[in-house]
Amino acid sequence: MTKFTIHFGSNTFPDLAGATRLARLAEAAGFDSVVAVDHVVYPDTYTSTYPYAASGRLPGDRTAPLKEEFEALGVPFEKRGKRSDEYIAAMRALWAQDGASFSGEF
Repeated sequence: MTKFTIHFGSNTFPDLAGATRLARLAEAAGFDSVVAVDHVVYPDTYTSTYPYAASGRLPGDRTAPLKEEFEALGVPFEKRGKRSDEYIAAMRALWAQDGASFSGEF
C-alpha cells in the first residue's frame, strides 16, 4: 500500500538525470512512489489559466494547459472526467474476465 507519493510534471524535469535525482531524493526522504505526468501536445499559445501557479502559467520551457490539449485531440474538455471514468470501467471489465465487453458513450 502506497503511503506517500510525489507527483511531478515531466515538463519540470524533462531530462532523465533530473527525474532520476528527484526519484532518488524522494526515496531517501521516505516516499513510496513517484508519479510523472506527460502531455500529448504543447500548444504554442493558450488562453486558459493554470490554477496551481500565481502566474497562471505551467512551469517549464514549453507550457500547455489542460483545455487546448484536449481540443487538439478532438476531445471535449467538459467531458474529460466522464471519459476517464468510462475508460476505468472498461479496464476493470477487461481485468475481471476473459472475453469481456464494454459499451459506453466513448
